[in-house]
Amino acid sequence: ENLGAALRALSKVQAGLPAAVRDEVARISNNVAIRTGPAADASQASDVYRTLQAAIAQRHAVLCGYESRSGESEPFTFHPYVLIFNQRAWYTIGHHSRHNTIRQLKLTRFTSVKPTTEPFEIPASFSVDAFLGNAWSFIRGETDYDIRIRFDPSFGRGIAETRWHKTAETIENPDGTVDFICRVAGLEEIKWWVLAQGPHATVISPPALAEEVRRLAVQTAAKYPGGITH
Repeated sequence: ENLGAALRALSKVQAGLPAAVRDEVARISNNVAIRTGPAADASQASDVYRTLQAAIAQRHAVLCGYESRSGESEPFTFHPYVLIFNQRAWYTIGHHSRHNTIRQLKLTRFTSVKPTTEPFEIPASFSVDAFLGNAWSFIRGETDYDIRIRFDPSFGRGIAETRWHKTAETIENPDGTVDFICRVAGLEEIKWWVLAQGPHATVISPPALAEEVRRLAVQTAAKYPGGITH
């Protein structure tokens, strides 16, 4: 539903174009397709989205209930700074009263969200990019790591063709392998990306990432007949 609102707005813009331009856009659009990955059902959080959107516009805090991985929290006051769609779901970033820090919260995990008249200001220093820092995607760890991953020749070209991270660069080696280099805040997200590449990727550094990928790969293999059992 929330993405649908953006599409409706785009349709209004297109409707306001001169007829010749509108016809050309329509002609081109018939030969262009965009497919996104699986996403959370936005309708589950549509009321939360609208309430937070109004709170941001009015600069009024909201009183929230939220279910984290550890269970449902006691109600807390939240100052929403921004709504952001990241890969598969909607999130909000803002000041969490209980933790007294800026947090990102997933909209589908809100159990309640009630508007208040308590005013707040978004700090002039706040930006999404600054908040996320060098996070691989959306979870920023406390420590920055210099990452080096070697891909075999069959995968290297595909890796080099995609901008996986804002700090990323690739180096082609004489034997055809490709080294992927970046600087990432935390290993929680990138370890799953490395595992998704299967046997085509070898972590060169840091040792902590190599060990975590090895550990998870062993656990995965052990779940299958003939897999590692020790």
